[in-house]
Amino acid sequence: MADLETIGGIIGLPNHMVIYQLDPADHKKRLSSYTVLINPESYSVNRSVNFENEKYMQSGSTTMYFNHILEEDLSIQLLFDATGSLGNVPLIGQQNVLDQINYFLSVAFVEDSLACGKPKPLQLIWGPMEFNGLLEQVN
Repeated sequence: MADLETIGGIIGLPNHMVIYQLDPADHKKRLSSYTVLINPESYSVNRSVNFENEKYMQSGSTTMYFNHILEEDLSIQLLFDATGSLGNVPLIGQQNVLDQINYFLSVAFVEDSLACGKPKPLQLIWGPMEFNGLLEQVN
């Protein structure tokens, strides 16, 4: 594997995003990675709290009680490029966009086998941001 720090410096993206596929049995062990060459066009992190409502018959009022905190949800929009506008990028070589997308899916999306069909645990690191989770949807 190429030295990601050096490549990031060469192409001018020292804080580029890296998505690691983690070992399902040991989430500290990284199995493979995908380096995002162009920082995401947009991203959002959603945090939510779930409340329970209790409605009292006599008074008609509602009281809210804390139930639990929902899992964080991260949404990113990635751009795949093969126009050559980044120059000669050693990390992707001469890969076309479809090959880049297929490699991303092989790292981040569910197992190909229908018998398995398990999502892959992922770790996304972008500068100081670190996010652990599963890829739920690709558009």
